[in-house]
Amino acid sequence: MLLSRVDSLLYVTNRASSQGYSMNEVRHFHHIKQKFSQPIINSYGKWSERESIVLFTQFHDGSIAFGEVTPTPGFLSLDFENAIQESKKWAAGQDLHEDSPLAPALNCLRAEFWNPSWIPERKEIRKCRLFFNNESSVYSGGAVKRKVGLLPEGEEIPMVKDWVSKLPANSSVRLDPNQSLSPSSLKRWIDAFCEEEKIQFIEQPMPHSRLDEMFEMAMDSPVPLALDESIIEIGCMQKVNRINWNGYFVIKPSLLKDWSGTIDFIRENPNKSVLSTVFESSFGYEALARCCSFSLLDAGIERKVYEGGHQEFPEHHKDCISLPCIANQRLLALWNSL
Repeated sequence: MLLSRVDSLLYVTNRASSQGYSMNEVRHFHHIKQKFSQPIINSYGKWSERESIVLFTQFHDGSIAFGEVTPTPGFLSLDFENAIQESKKWAAGQDLHEDSPLAPALNCLRAEFWNPSWIPERKEIRKCRLFFNNESSVYSGGAVKRKVGLLPEGEEIPMVKDWVSKLPANSSVRLDPNQSLSPSSLKRWIDAFCEEEKIQFIEQPMPHSRLDEMFEMAMDSPVPLALDESIIEIGCMQKVNRINWNGYFVIKPSLLKDWSGTIDFIRENPNKSVLSTVFESSFGYEALARCCSFSLLDAGIERKVYEGGHQEFPEHHKDCISLPCIANQRLLALWNSL
């Protein structure tokens, strides 16, 4: 992994802001780029590099926290020049507009899991593996996610059915078309896998603009469906809760503005909430891992596109990770080395 600090700024602010921060905070940010060891390929195209902004704060009592802004193809775009200017304002203790692009990171800074005395509700998290088309790994069971909607259905469905049939009986498969299906094509996928017990769900099969149609199909589908991109479009888990979706929720906390509200939702829906990565830096990933404590399902937090990188923590690459995975002081040591 290539992790480079493109820009940074450090201030000590001596006043409280409207965002609710304590006085005498140390504030620091890095603009980071990370190369993937192999590209992520989905219906949006090929993604080879993650660019993000990471915020760091040390509060007046010495405690520390991190937050990350993570634009993601197909989910969230970002004007980096504007975000860097916002980061400089934040570091200088200036008030930011409530619609600031830094909002997800700022909210993460206040998450309960940064407290050194935090005790996770679930102390071990199992990962859902991410299938890459060029791999020949032998799966031992458990959850696995595969991107679909990349080929003509007549070619892809038989290929995926053959792959699923060869998986161990205790496998749990998540198929992810990334909004690329129409109602008719979704029906073909459902019909093809309606008797396949290994399929856990089909994730966000249609665009958010067709949520009503997807909602109607989900009501009677023998194959469960899950929301993903629609959650980001709706904007917060409280609003998502009001639509009475009967399937699963694939939640990317790093893209949502309200970490506290997201955690409350997961606590209320632990058997339907799947936590998912957008390939955050080690700092944002640790926040995500800690958030996984509130769900009972295997998490979609596979990170092997960074494995072996000199800025990576080996603990983040285990199939089953303990929480908190990386102590705050080890994160601080990495931060200080950038």
